[in-house]
Amino acid sequence: MRLQSIDGTMIVDYYPIKLSNNQIVPNKFLQVLAWQGVEVQSKKVVSKKDMEDSVNNRVYGYGYNVIEFNTLPQYANPMAGAC
Repeated sequence: MRLQSIDGTMIVDYYPIKLSNNQIVPNKFLQVLAWQGVEVQSKKVVSKKDMEDSVNNRVYGYGYNVIEFNTLPQYANPMAGAC
């Protein structure tokens, strides 16, 4: 899913993730935050619940628009930064 702020300056992408063995992780998503005209600001793996809460907050609380649905899984390690 791709969200864009009302003024178009912030983009938040959520992608399904897969492991190096191509196994899809059903309850984790890669969140990618970018500002207009700037490279990616942050990437992190979030739970499905956290993604749903964030999407609802941004869409219903801040008026973000859903502009695309990202369905292509990205390689990510859901255990990165877990320690």
